[in-house]
Amino acid sequence: MAERLKLTDLMPADFLGDGSQMAKDWIVTFRRYEQVHALTDAETLDRISMFLNGIALSWFKNKQFVTVEAFIKAFLIQFGEFKSRQAMIEALTNKRLLQGQSVIN
Repeated sequence: MAERLKLTDLMPADFLGDGSQMAKDWIVTFRRYEQVHALTDAETLDRISMFLNGIALSWFKNKQFVTVEAFIKAFLIQFGEFKSRQAMIEALTNKRLLQGQSVIN
């Protein structure tokens, strides 16, 4: 007999929104949790706040989302690629300047 998953199985770490985590990576982990637990959009939206803390939770409390996709879009706009300190460092490290360009105006 297959063992039922508990709510806490495969839980993602809390997302803080302080730039210490990659938002896209967190979404991938959260979507895996959602998929494994076969959550509906309504169930997912009800549980999201359980995995947010600090700045991210404060941001979420002021929002109302009808779909998970709407949440993800807003989440990535708020906390996405260049909101993360690490993402910004990587982007600047990999930036290639064209002839005549400078990092200083």
